[in-house]
Amino acid sequence: MNSSASTNDKILITGATGLIGRALVERFMKQGKKLKLQVRDRQALRSAFGTALNPAMVEICQVDFTQASTNDFNMLTSGVGQIIHAAGLVHQPSAQYSAYDLLNVRTTEQLIDYASRAGTETFLFLSSSSVYGDGPFENVIEDTPLKPITPYGVSKVQCEKQLKSSQKLPKIVVLRPSMVYGEGDRGNLLSLIRQIKKGRYFHIGSHKAYKSLIYAKDLALAIELCLNKAQAGYHVYNVANPNVLSVRELAEKISRALGQNSKLATFPEKLVRLGAKTAQTFLHDKAPVKLSQIEKLTTTTTCSVQKLVADTGFSPAFSVDDSLAREIKWAEASRLI
Repeated sequence: MNSSASTNDKILITGATGLIGRALVERFMKQGKKLKLQVRDRQALRSAFGTALNPAMVEICQVDFTQASTNDFNMLTSGVGQIIHAAGLVHQPSAQYSAYDLLNVRTTEQLIDYASRAGTETFLFLSSSSVYGDGPFENVIEDTPLKPITPYGVSKVQCEKQLKSSQKLPKIVVLRPSMVYGEGDRGNLLSLIRQIKKGRYFHIGSHKAYKSLIYAKDLALAIELCLNKAQAGYHVYNVANPNVLSVRELAEKISRALGQNSKLATFPEKLVRLGAKTAQTFLHDKAPVKLSQIEKLTTTTTCSVQKLVADTGFSPAFSVDDSLAREIKWAEASRLI
């Protein structure tokens, strides 16, 4: 490790305009931390935070990882003591694995290589619970054999293997968040909120599928705890709210947060599957309900967070009801629902 390590007082956050990145920037700015932020679009970051970005404390680096150069990686890692790598290609069904390999695997490989040269102490990588596969799995622990199904999940496993084998920095932490939601969400939970608000959601039979979730601001708290409390070495942690919810409970909480008083309807699972299969046969991508969506709604995917809690003392700062209300308020203000 070089002698410049003592001057590495900044935290690098990649993907600073994403759902997780925004929560991290907000949290660390309030604490007066010195930040270096990687973004593809500098203006998007300024639009998100406006005048809250203090030029004396926040350095913005506009870098596109699809074409990042040696100079870009040197710039990103220079003066950085801790790296939170949240950037990457997320679930895009039309993307080829080569795109995931470039943006997720190769970028992570280069970033940790340059970080080791710069004297960075800690590298925290945002993986995903998708490394366990599509489920069902219940209260899964970190030592469970990995069974990724999607190109996204496969790329995350490759990143983890790479980090574990290299161990080029004193501390490497891999976090596997469950479904992340909150202000800035563009994923499955926002889709569910839309369906409920439009009156298109219904419970599927009596099947009780349970889900682990994590609010973005609680994830930012967990990340901070890992930076400060995890010991030197290589660590892997699941991250989720310890209180799992059934899909039925989650939908009802969303309905109440939307101010809807009518009870959500229930239809037999066999009938719903038959209808979805028929619709996909004739309507293809325009089918209102897809079999893949039904699988997600009827499959339990929960993760144990005992290891994270034991090592860091993590406990969510927000209730599920409060966090759902916050996402809905943001989505309404952003005209997304």
